[in-house]
Amino acid sequence: MDNKIKVGIISIYSAPYRDDTFKLLANQEDISLTVLSLGEKHLDHTEWQYKSGLNTLYFGKNRWKLLKSLGVSVLVIAGDYFTTMSAVLYCIIHKTPYIIMADSVEKNVSGSRFSTIKTVVLRNVLEKANAIWCSGKRSKEFFSGLVSRPEKIYCGCYTFDASKIKDQAELSDGDKNELLMELFGCIPNEPIFLFVGHLIKSRNIKALIDASEKLSRQVAFKLLIIGDGEDADQIDTTRKNIRHIKAVPFEDLHKYYGISTCYVHPGKEPYSLALYEAAIVGLPIVASDQVGAVDDCLIDGENGYVIKNLDSDILAKAMLKIVNKEYNVEKCKEMSKFILDERSILWAQSQLKQ
Repeated sequence: MDNKIKVGIISIYSAPYRDDTFKLLANQEDISLTVLSLGEKHLDHTEWQYKSGLNTLYFGKNRWKLLKSLGVSVLVIAGDYFTTMSAVLYCIIHKTPYIIMADSVEKNVSGSRFSTIKTVVLRNVLEKANAIWCSGKRSKEFFSGLVSRPEKIYCGCYTFDASKIKDQAELSDGDKNELLMELFGCIPNEPIFLFVGHLIKSRNIKALIDASEKLSRQVAFKLLIIGDGEDADQIDTTRKNIRHIKAVPFEDLHKYYGISTCYVHPGKEPYSLALYEAAIVGLPIVASDQVGAVDDCLIDGENGYVIKNLDSDILAKAMLKIVNKEYNVEKCKEMSKFILDERSILWAQSQLKQ
């Protein structure tokens, strides 16, 4: 007789920051795991070119029929609003325990009648959930204010295989020099600031460009921006110290961390995988306090600086401190070691299994 717990995970898309955790869970002797994908590729991260290697089914049509045929013992749900509502309704009708997977850090503030109703419904969905699996401390604090039992909240849903990332970023001198020549046409002696992500309004790229212009009047440095989006036109590529490249495949991404001096995030984001990756590599970080991952990856004044009330002047001053090496190299190494040892995919898998 098969006594395995049949787990279904609605995962939106195949993604490297979850799939390694799912693979570990799938290898547990007491669990049978099926990933239900809403799409063949992630619409926003097609550059990842990533295959999950998991037992994955398309969750686009006949969703209730598929769930019933799988006979799931528990369903982990992540998706758009209507997908979530449909899956939750199935679980309520069929008395199937469900877990919500999310990374929110703020309430809906648009003020429309629909958004207000939507918020009330989501609060009830969270309250009825058997557990919530979220990204980090900021999300956990947010969800704790929405449910009566905060002990049912677990972390780790954004967790890479950190050892692989660290290895990819450790380049030989020859590879490092070749990449620097490719990017800048020289091997610069000055520090290199890095930003990776969607170039959208919430990422506040304009503040980074303005801060860079102010900083360039005082010191020499390079700025490397990787990503696509509507705010790409904010980047003045005629300036010799700025290099912008489009999003690169995930397996090629971390070499750019390996040539960088500091990671900078000037905007707003519920978590930020890039910040987490920078901490793994051991880079100092400058980031807005509106980036959720600062609570997990950055200690202000130690392995970098948290910027409050962000504007370009404040950002430029923090970046100047990095240029002047006013940060603790040992603390950067300690943060990297902490993530490798204490926030690995083994930790994420244990949180999800609980």
